[in-house]
Amino acid sequence: LRRLLAARASDEQIQVEVWLAAYSRRPTPDESAELLAAVKEAPKREEAWEDLLWSVINSKELLFQH
Repeated sequence: LRRLLAARASDEQIQVEVWLAAYSRRPTPDESAELLAAVKEAPKREEAWEDLLWSVINSKELLFQH
């Protein structure tokens, strides 16, 4: 995440990287729309991504992937 933020990757690029790393798949259109809206509404982009990354790490889908 830090590398992507430092490289000024777009929110879409960050989301795809996170999903591929965690779930070995790309986000669905619904997941993408919901997540990108949350990032755009957040007061601080970096904190929004940190929170969303923790959500991915703690998700049931990730638990069953590994």
